Order: sequence, then structure tokens, then C-alpha cells
Amino acid sequence: MRGRARQYLLLVIAVCAMTAGGTVVRGAQAPAGSEADLAEGQRLFEELDYEHAVPLLSRAIIALEPMAPQQPQARTALVSAYGMRARALFGLDDPAKAQDDFRALLAIDPSYALSGQISPRVVALFDKVKVAVVGSLALSVNPPDARLELNGLAASVSSAPVPLTAGEYIVKATRLGYRSAEETVTVVPGETKQFSLTLERTSSVVFVVTVPPDVEVVVDGLSRGRTVTGPLAPGYAGAPAELGVAPELVSQPLVLSDLTPGTHTVQYKKNCYVTEERKVSIEKADDYQQDPAHLRPAVASIAFESMPSGAAVFVDGERRGIAPATLSDVCEGSRTVELRGAAGRLVQRIAVKTGETMRVQGALKPAFALLTAGSGLQAGVSDRRADVERALASSQQVTVFVPSGRGADEALETRQMPPEWLAFDAGRRPLGGAAALNAAARRDLSTRFARALDVQGIAAISQPSPSSPDLVIALIAAGAGEPDVVAVTPERTDSIERAIARLDYVPPLSRRGIGLLAADVLDVDGLVVVRVDPGSPADLAGIKPGDVLVRADAEVITGSAQLQQVLDSKAPGAAVSLEAHDAAGAARTVHVAIAESPRLMSVSDEGLLFNPISLALRSRLAAATARDQPFLRLNLAVALMRLGDFAAAREQLEAVQLPAGPGISLGTQQYLLGLAYEGVGDAASAQRSFQAAVASGGLLTEDGPAVKSLAERKLTRVGVSSSAQ
Repeated sequence: MRGRARQYLLLVIAVCAMTAGGTVVRGAQAPAGSEADLAEGQRLFEELDYEHAVPLLSRAIIALEPMAPQQPQARTALVSAYGMRARALFGLDDPAKAQDDFRALLAIDPSYALSGQISPRVVALFDKVKVAVVGSLALSVNPPDARLELNGLAASVSSAPVPLTAGEYIVKATRLGYRSAEETVTVVPGETKQFSLTLERTSSVVFVVTVPPDVEVVVDGLSRGRTVTGPLAPGYAGAPAELGVAPELVSQPLVLSDLTPGTHTVQYKKNCYVTEERKVSIEKADDYQQDPAHLRPAVASIAFESMPSGAAVFVDGERRGIAPATLSDVCEGSRTVELRGAAGRLVQRIAVKTGETMRVQGALKPAFALLTAGSGLQAGVSDRRADVERALASSQQVTVFVPSGRGADEALETRQMPPEWLAFDAGRRPLGGAAALNAAARRDLSTRFARALDVQGIAAISQPSPSSPDLVIALIAAGAGEPDVVAVTPERTDSIERAIARLDYVPPLSRRGIGLLAADVLDVDGLVVVRVDPGSPADLAGIKPGDVLVRADAEVITGSAQLQQVLDSKAPGAAVSLEAHDAAGAARTVHVAIAESPRLMSVSDEGLLFNPISLALRSRLAAATARDQPFLRLNLAVALMRLGDFAAAREQLEAVQLPAGPGISLGTQQYLLGLAYEGVGDAASAQRSFQAAVASGGLLTEDGPAVKSLAERKLTRVGVSSSAQ
């Protein structure tokens, strides 16, 4: 049976190792036939029907033996089957075969012991076999925490002898900082062998523990890895309970086994934690347990407040809540903080310092995401996006920012952004690949990219001339087909101020007046009334053409600008006191109510940036009063038509209700509606609107021209009479 003993040696050591670790590996179930044979054999055995029990137990043994080395349950069943068959054979007066079964059993489990009510003769036979095939080995090693292997399998150090099948065993011990040792020991049947190994120290070993885990350990400027989550090694100083933290917050020891004698600088680094630095002195080859490095969070508190409230709060591209909100765990370092909402964004690049209390607040402004599209004309221009963002940061009307984060890059890659699609020079002429795109293509691109980045518009940098420091920023609102351009030299303050002044300019949308036109006349003190609009406040107050206005609220009128200043200082509906002289020189004082009338941008005004203006007007419209909405919608419609979005312009105009009359009125609205219908290809609706404009009259802008003549020309071109119904 010596060969069988060797066959099961590795299996026995594996079982010992699993038991020592407190873990039992569950194997597959034994075949149903062997289970049935074993169960029936056990029943017959317990009924002392040995003659019929032996064949069933033998069949179970044959089935279980091939599985026993890999399956613990099969191994346990096999040991039980051998034990019962040995006792049954002894009962059938066959001690030789019983002895063979006991040998086979002990080869599988050398620590096996008989228990229960068993015949002393059986016990004596079992003990005789055990003495003949099993010995014991008591293993010890210095240092005691060295790793032991017995014939290549892990073994435990124990002062109590471990039963083993007799034979030769290779004992190997290893430990960091020591030279490994390997020796052969012979286990003699019936004897207990005392065996020990002493390892030779060769180097120092430093054990590093951190709270929390996942800390980078840098020794003398060289990274040596990161600590990992526990458990902490038994006996290590500074257990979780002593540190006052949960076990999962304490790392396993990180082992440094090659530090030379001398003093070493050890740094503990983790994002969002204060870096800790220590000195480690290695005086001799020994073990050094460092006190756990307990890193302090490197965080600050930031209070976020948006106008309007309800904006989403983002830190470095990660959503962190809804404003108003206070985050007390913002990591130290350079951070990008954002407030995002339907009205736009607020973007700030800030330096966060540990322990600070900061505040981020402000109004959301329509946002243009600054991309590299259009900047490939000159090498390195794309790197200047951050310069442009800083230069335009003080704009009160829009936010121009560089989108950050992998998500932004992926969003653009999936939409296949054409190179140079938004490259323009300072004269708004397309450059490079931009010349191949028409307004419809740009409208589609601006819509898709703005939606992907959750912004209101897109911007891009170009540098048309290598010899010029000017950068040209093209801006296009989502859905627009025509960009605006602003030139800026980020290194020059005057250039930045001019660029911001253009970005922030929105023309006045209304004007306070009294319904007259007055002029400065040489050698006449005051203003001469040239025209009075029928039904206007001036007409109702009795002012006539030819009257001279000399005082307003008792102040001498020195010119038309000074009169307008007086009117602008009062709210609509308030009255201004005017002293007027008629043609005969007779003076009278009248009280005239101040009215507010819309002003309208000219669609052909080349000095205006219609893309930022359109976004600014949309933002204002969301919070506008019913009184202000008509002024906003009219001008927004003009901006949208300039940008080629006639459908959106029509929606704004259809939501306006203006009265008929002089100036900007119903006729103005109808003429603009005609242009919008014309832009979307609805000729019939355009014709009806132009005819309504002819009938209603009014002016296209504050200073003309008359919409009647403009509408008549439109109708004449298509062969329709202005009087046709």
C-alpha cells in the first residue's frame, strides 16, 4: 500500500491547508449510483448484514476513487466506505482484506480515527495498521511568519504533530528579506519527527499601511505601487479598532523589500487627500513596521447659487446636484465648476485649497462651446482656446468656454465633425473646407453639435494670417446657418475690450416717446415740431406742427437728445410737462403721457452680431413680462431671419399682436411675416402678409422706410396687385 499512500499525499496536504484556512471547497456531487450503493451498504452494515453490505460498498468505492482527488465530498464518502468495508470484512473473518482497506483509508486521511462502539479487536487491527503506515511531523520555522510548503503545497506551522503517510517530504520555507531554504525530511511510520528551518536574513523589509487604501507610495521619487484594501496582516501594529476607523478603510501592508541602508523619503499620495511625507531610516537588515499613514482629506466647501435657480451643478464634468447647493467635498486642485440650465451656463476655472469655503454664483448666460473646428489652418492654434476663453470671460451677454471631459470628445467624434467647418476670416468669408458648406449644412452641424454638448451655440478659432496675432472667433447659434465673427488678440487689453463690447451689445428694443418728430433749427431756442402722429399722446395734448418746445419738466430744452433723456427717465404711462410756443409766440403748458414703442433692428446691419443677440433675446424672452414680449419677439424674428432660420422667425412673429398705426406697428409685423413665409417657401401666405402690410402701413424701423412701399415692390415682382384680395 506504499504506492497508494504516495498517490494520496498531495490530496492530504491540500485538505490540511483548506481546513487550516477555515474554508471547505465544495465539489460536485458523487454519482447517483454510488450514493445509492453507499446508502444501502451502510444500512446493511448497521444491520450487521456484512455479506450483502460488502458488494455494495465495493461498488461505491470503485465509483468514488476516480473522483476523490478533486472532489472533497467524494473523498469523504470514500473514507467512510473504506471504513465500513474494513469492519465488515473483519466481521466476515477476513482480517487481511480488512487490513488492506485500513491502509487505503489512512493513505487518504492519515489523521483518521475510529469512533463509537467498535470491537477492541477491530481497534487493535486499525492501530496496528496505522503504526505501520503513518508517522507524524512537527514543523517549525524561524522567522515564524515564513511561508512553508510541503512537497510544493502550502503547509501550516504547528507545534502539534501532523499525521502524514510515511515517506520523504520536501520542506521549503520562504520569506521576504530572507534567503529561502529547502530540505528533505523522512517521515517514519509510528514516529513523530521534529523538524525546523532557520532562514538567513539578507535585506530589510518595510511594511507600509495606509488609511484609506489605494494610496500611491513614492520612495525617493520613484513610485512603488499602491496600497490595496485589507485585511490587515495578523499582529500588525495599528489595527482598525486602534485607528478608530472601519476595517475596509485600512489597507493591506505594502511590502518594500529592497531598501538599502540609509534614510529614505516616503510620500503617500492620493487624489483628494493631503500628501504625507515621512523619513524612513534603515540601520540594519530587519523588519520595519511603519505606523499607518492616515491621510487627511484635501477638500473645500463650495456653495453654488444660480440665477435663475434650479441649474444643475457640475464639478469637472460630473453632475453633483441642483443649485442652490453646498458641496463640502470638492477636491483640492484646479477644478472646472459649472452651472447648467436651459438659459445657458456659468463656467469658472478655480483653484481649490484645502479647508476653504468658496461661493460660485451668477446668472446663466447663453453658452458657446469653443471647439477646434476651424483652427487647423495654423499649427498650434487649437492650443489657444484656453486663451480665448480667459479673454472673453467677462462678457455679460454670453459664455464662451472650452468643453472639457471625455464625454464631450466622444459626443463630437460620433457625429463626425468635418474639419474647418467653422473657419472664417474677419470679413466673414469662409476659409478652407468651410467654403464647401452651404447655410443648410452649417445649420445641421450647429444643431447636432450644440445638442451633443448641451449648449446654445458653437464657436471656433481661426488664424487667417500667420503674420497677424489676431484670432478670429466664429460663433454660430444652434440651428443658425450664418456665423458671426469677432477678432481678438488675447494678449492685448484693448482688443479684448473691443471684442467683449461687440459680444455684449444688444440694440435698444423699445423707445419712450410722445408721438412727434421735432428738429433743432438754427437761431430757434428749443425744438421745432415737424410732425405729430395722429392719435398719439402729443396729438391728444394739442401739440401741432410748427410749435416750439422750450421746456420739459421746467428744464430748458437744448436739443432733441436732451428731450429724449427726460422721456427715458420716466416710466411708460407717466406724464411730462411741456412748455410750447405756437407760431404766433403764445406760450402754453401741456401734460403729455409717455408711451413706449418698439424699436427694430435692421436685418442688413453689418455691425451687429446676430448669433449672440438671438440667444440673448431668447434668454430674456423666457422671463419677460407681457408688455416686453412684443419688442423681444419682433427683434428676435429679425435676428433669426438674418441667420437663415425663417421657420423660427415665423413662430415669433405669429405670437405678436401689434396695433395698426404709424411707426413700428401691425404693418411692420405683416411685412416681416411675409419675409418669413417667403423664406420657408410658402408663397401664398407671403402674398397675403405683404397685402396686409400695404393696407396697414407703418415703418420697417424707427427711421423708415415705409413698409407699404416695400410690400408693394414684393407684390409687383410676383405680378400681384397690392389691392388684390
